[in-house]
Amino acid sequence: MKKILLCALLTLSAVSAQAQLKPFVSFDYADEEKRSSGSKNAAVNMTVGVKAPNKWEYSIKAGYADPATPGTSSSYQNTQNVELKVKKSFETGMGFYPYVSVRLGQKFTTTSKNLQHYAVDLGLKVPVGKGFAVDLGTRYRNALNEDPTQLFDSVRHHAMLLYDFNENHTVGLRYARSHGAVDESKNSVRAQYTYNF
Repeated sequence: MKKILLCALLTLSAVSAQAQLKPFVSFDYADEEKRSSGSKNAAVNMTVGVKAPNKWEYSIKAGYADPATPGTSSSYQNTQNVELKVKKSFETGMGFYPYVSVRLGQKFTTTSKNLQHYAVDLGLKVPVGKGFAVDLGTRYRNALNEDPTQLFDSVRHHAMLLYDFNENHTVGLRYARSHGAVDESKNSVRAQYTYNF
């Protein structure tokens, strides 16, 4: 996974140097709870990407999730995830910004075979005050593999509060609720920090 991230950073740096692209890096931490069992999950992610002209965005995300408190006896069940994302936002001229994104990813687990998946996001970003914005959205995700399709099929709704300290530093707090497959029916709270170069 480290090699994938390093290659992504080098590629984005090279492309950014040749075009009018603005690189960014984002870190997030989430606490998740499965509603069926009450079991908890800690997850961390790192995203690197570029913002392109006409509100296009390209990124790669790598993450790690532990199904219990990290370092406990259940940590052997951890998962890793790599995901590519293309996002397009739209200028409406009315003070809000709809967006759509498409993602392809792979989940690596220690207890079952690897799982390829795709996702589609629809959302709306609305500025609500100096530096503040609200992001409301819905994501549909499912497996590309035939066998685990019923285990990964889910719809997630989220509400997120964002604050721009300045043009470089942004923080966010998100609440999300997923529905669908038993293991994907979760409540989660995520804190996020983004640095724009």
